[in-house]
Amino acid sequence: MSYLGLFLYPFTLLVTILHEMGHALGALLTGGAVVSLKVAPDGSGLCTTAGGLAFVVIPVGYLGSVVFGNLMLYLGIKRPKLARSALFAFALALIGISFVWFGGITSLAITLGWGLVFLLIAYKLPKVSRLFFILAGVYSVVYVLRDYSGGPSSDLAVFASLTHLPATLWTYVWLGLAVLITFCNVFFFLRGKQK
Repeated sequence: MSYLGLFLYPFTLLVTILHEMGHALGALLTGGAVVSLKVAPDGSGLCTTAGGLAFVVIPVGYLGSVVFGNLMLYLGIKRPKLARSALFAFALALIGISFVWFGGITSLAITLGWGLVFLLIAYKLPKVSRLFFILAGVYSVVYVLRDYSGGPSSDLAVFASLTHLPATLWTYVWLGLAVLITFCNVFFFLRGKQK
C-alpha cells in the first residue's frame, strides 16, 4: 500500500461507517430497528436491520455517505464556527453507536476509535476541526464513486433484485442523486458569507 493509501485508509473506514449509518437512519426513519452495525478492516460493512422500508433502507447507505460528506464540507467551509460543536456531536454519536449497535470487537474498535478521534480533535485541536471536516467531507463524497460496484452482495444487486430493474439503472439513478446533492451543496458554498 502506498503512503497515500496508508494515510487515506482510516478515512475509508470512516466512509464505511457513514454508509452503514445511512442504512441505520433509513431503517429508523421508516419504523424499523437496527440490530447491529459492523465495519471490517477491509473497508466493508454490514448494517443489520429489522423492519423499515427496504426501498428506503437500501439506497440510503450510498446516499448517506454523500449526505454526511456534504454536511461535513458545508460545516468546514461555510460554518467553521459550528465545526467544533458538530465534531462533538459526531463523536458522541459514533461512541454511542459502537456500543448500542455492537457489531463485534473489531467493529467496536473501528467505530469507537473514530469517535475518540473526533472527540480528541474537537476537545484538544479545535482549530483543526474545520480542516478535518473539509478533508473527511471531500473524501466521503469522492469515495462514493468507488463504492458503485455491482457485485452480488452489494446494495445495488439487492436493490435490483427487490425492484426487478437492473443494477446498472440504479447505479445511474443513485449516482445522479449523489451528484445533485453535491452540486446543490457547492452552489450554496458559492453563495453568501461564511458564518
